[in-house]
Amino acid sequence: MLLMYLGLLGLEALPTSAWKEAWLTGTEITNALIAGVNDTTLAFKALDILESLADQDMLYRISTKIQHALGNRGQQLIHQRIAYWFLDSLDVHSDINTHYIHVKINTEPFTLLEQGVLDLVAILKRTTSTPFAVCLVQLACEIVGEYSYLLDSVTDITVMECLYKWIEAIQGNLYFLFSWHK
Repeated sequence: MLLMYLGLLGLEALPTSAWKEAWLTGTEITNALIAGVNDTTLAFKALDILESLADQDMLYRISTKIQHALGNRGQQLIHQRIAYWFLDSLDVHSDINTHYIHVKINTEPFTLLEQGVLDLVAILKRTTSTPFAVCLVQLACEIVGEYSYLLDSVTDITVMECLYKWIEAIQGNLYFLFSWHK
């Protein structure tokens, strides 16, 4: 981990004109982020560098790796920071308004994860005509599918209906108009 962190420090010191293509696309830096889900120093440095590179295309390219990083066992603080960074970056660098899916940290009696899943279920209950990016819907479906058991206020049937509706919409290419590539 130390060598990876030193590599990120060196990369950060170089002008981007000297970077290799894999560094500019964000994929290699996201690999460091995945490796650092238990190391706040490494993860936060990778996020700092990714933030300097963030644009709509880069966010689309790394979205599955971000999902992978969030799916790995790691520190909750790091997972929160990754999720917030990704959602904030989508707000800033994409056409899609994602402010309503930010997790509410100070709500009781829910834990952070329970509240996040509850918020995502509420979003998935919306009609499929709501303009969401495919990768955002996929992330919501994965999180809700994995953690819906935490919710007492939502039945399994409701969750399954929401997931089915959105998966069917994605597979039916209803979101072609909302794709990341212009």
